[in-house]
Amino acid sequence: MLLFTTSRGIARQEGDGSVAVIDAGPAADLGAFLRNRLVEELASAPVVSRCASIDELEVLAPVPKPGRFVIVGLNYRSHVDEFSEAAGLTPSYEIEEPFIFECPGTAVCAPGGEIVLPSESTQVDYEGEVAVVIGREADHVSEEGAWAHVAGVTAVNDVSARDLQTKAMFGEWQGTVGSAKGFPTFKPLGPALRTADEIDSGFDLGITTTVNGELRQNGRTSEFLTPIDRLISFISQQMVLQPGDVICTGSPRGVGMFLGGIWLRPGDLVEIEVEGVGALRNTVR
Repeated sequence: MLLFTTSRGIARQEGDGSVAVIDAGPAADLGAFLRNRLVEELASAPVVSRCASIDELEVLAPVPKPGRFVIVGLNYRSHVDEFSEAAGLTPSYEIEEPFIFECPGTAVCAPGGEIVLPSESTQVDYEGEVAVVIGREADHVSEEGAWAHVAGVTAVNDVSARDLQTKAMFGEWQGTVGSAKGFPTFKPLGPALRTADEIDSGFDLGITTTVNGELRQNGRTSEFLTPIDRLISFISQQMVLQPGDVICTGSPRGVGMFLGGIWLRPGDLVEIEVEGVGALRNTVR
């Protein structure tokens, strides 16, 4: 299924391309629904109203109030390449343990919303990523059973204040790497959730990022250095993942930091498209 959270409730794309607003009980959004019920139940939920297309509805983030974002660093071969080139190092693709950070769910931003540049930073960057939304509690799960805890995937922009991120890594700022990625509006999410039953854990999805129409990132999740089932299992050993939590799975080559420091500026339009999910568009203020 392709599911949306809208201002009129949860909506489901039908086989003919139309969109049905459905009766999800008291839950007004997918996050609230996932905390009490399983996403599979929405396939048979009764229809409240129909629209010819999703353009007739105001689309919100699929999970408007995530519990948290778990961010995975350096998970694409091409991103390791650009990082190594900038640092004058030989690339190494052997990842003993994934690099993970955490930032609050309050960083979420809706499709079409504005990414607000904080006064604390002058080097704000984009990172187009595939996001995995947790659908069942995951606590010390095995790799083999990890995918059963996923509700689906969507697109996310892992916006980062690079100057603060760098200072945090060297203990020169009171915040953390997660803090540098956790400012309000720094995690645009959406526009839709493609449910896990239509994708397996070995998924190979294309992802692109454009800024003002210029292609900056173009990758596929087959580049992952740590497969998604291993990622989920690893993270669940460190923390209990709750329904509605979001995992940002890493970004391919082409972030502004490694393109000579092309930082986001007011008025920029950032578009992230994930195959099978749609395009996530946000302007910068």
